[in-house]
Amino acid sequence: MDDITRFPFDDTLFNSVTFIANLNHDPTSKRDIKLTGAYRCLKPGGNIIVTMGSPLAEVLMHKVIQI
Repeated sequence: MDDITRFPFDDTLFNSVTFIANLNHDPTSKRDIKLTGAYRCLKPGGNIIVTMGSPLAEVLMHKVIQI
């Protein structure tokens, strides 16, 4: 995918869109763009699920990845 801010999916295609522990790694302006794109891809009555990692887990993962 060349542009992560533009989901390459048709409008009203999905029942759910899930962001798993990734929105907090983007600047606020990009988050709004991504959530708007996700909303565009939702069927009427669909939902967006957002999970966030715990602060401690985030720090530990970044330490492990650097090793």
